[in-house]
Amino acid sequence: MTSTNDLQKCRACLVPQNAVSYDMRLLPLLAHKFYTCTAISMEEEDSLPGVLCGACNTHLEQLYAFRERCIAADAQLRAEKDENLLTKPCEDEIKDDEEVSRLRSTARKRRVRKPSQEVEDLPDPVSQPVTEQSSCYKCDICDSRFLVEHRLQAHKRQHEGLTPYPCTETGCERGFNRMHCLSEHLKQHSGTNRWFNCEEEGCSKRYRHKPTLMMHMRRSHKLGPELKSHVCEFCGKVFNSSAVLNDHRYTHKDKSELPHACSEPQCPRRFASKEKLKVHLLRHAGIKNFSCPYCGMRKTTRNELKIHMNYHTLERTWPCRFCSKVCNSSGNLKMHVRTVHERARDYACSYCERSFAKPDTRKYHEMTHTGEKPNECEECGKRFTQPAALRTHRKIHERQRKKADANLTIVVSPSTPAADNS
Repeated sequence: MTSTNDLQKCRACLVPQNAVSYDMRLLPLLAHKFYTCTAISMEEEDSLPGVLCGACNTHLEQLYAFRERCIAADAQLRAEKDENLLTKPCEDEIKDDEEVSRLRSTARKRRVRKPSQEVEDLPDPVSQPVTEQSSCYKCDICDSRFLVEHRLQAHKRQHEGLTPYPCTETGCERGFNRMHCLSEHLKQHSGTNRWFNCEEEGCSKRYRHKPTLMMHMRRSHKLGPELKSHVCEFCGKVFNSSAVLNDHRYTHKDKSELPHACSEPQCPRRFASKEKLKVHLLRHAGIKNFSCPYCGMRKTTRNELKIHMNYHTLERTWPCRFCSKVCNSSGNLKMHVRTVHERARDYACSYCERSFAKPDTRKYHEMTHTGEKPNECEECGKRFTQPAALRTHRKIHERQRKKADANLTIVVSPSTPAADNS
């Protein structure tokens, strides 16, 4: 029989819970991540601990992020494979041995062709006319070139802030960054999507992607090679891949050392990945292609729209285990716990000794030191530090306009007293 003290232990490391712990029975998203990574479900009747300590919660988030990265990498590799299949015949489908030999011979000749025939080193169009074999598809916005036309079309959609590969089904607004992901999505429309079933006795699990099945076999049935461990030399954290470790290393470096810099003038921002930089550039351009069907507000990314729509639908809520607060997103819950219950003040002012719980609060506070007021009223030119102050100021102009409209209203009397007497 489980004692009360056992119920207060962390489900992963069995250490008695401290001030910061996370109850998975009250946090459905955390329970889902725990089940996805361990195949252990949280049941009310099992009378086992259902909380995670802060350290184990961090490890779980990293493991779940690693799983997502593996799936994304597999999709990218499969997309590149699909693109190669579009430009050369597949030998698996050729049954004639002589045809296979002929294709292999042609491939060997192509590998030893002159450098001038490579796409990266195109011949001079003045001295040599472009032929059918040496032609490629060039973007008319930038200098990018592609061997396949569909990649050019996908590239040009990115210039417009759209997803490269949109779903072609009527009424479906989904879009994907890889052709392979679009192909898998179209299989769902046609009902021909393939499932990978676990063949272990007594296990009925099935997955849409083979790497996910392999991960299940490794974790649940102890089959397959063990994952390699990569240790951070700065803090000692352990990661399952060198790619995740390399991303983590940026947290120990100065932001000026991040590899991808914003090209906009007077913008000092730098990012660890090209994807984050692309989203940042979309914000500079004011591109917001995702519109809320409830209020019309537009967002830059689909994930931002998904989080925003939850404020309308309240399909998912994240209750705080320390108080009665209910948040509309996991990020808001983390911020609430961090600022209210842990009383963290991680953002220090550059000009004085004050510290703040949120970066925005620090930013507006530092403007009081610099005298900066970036929010300007377009009607009277008055400037404010915070956008909220500008919104309050605009209401003054709205009231003045309504009052002026009321004064200009002309009330015409239907008749005069003299006309009534006659």
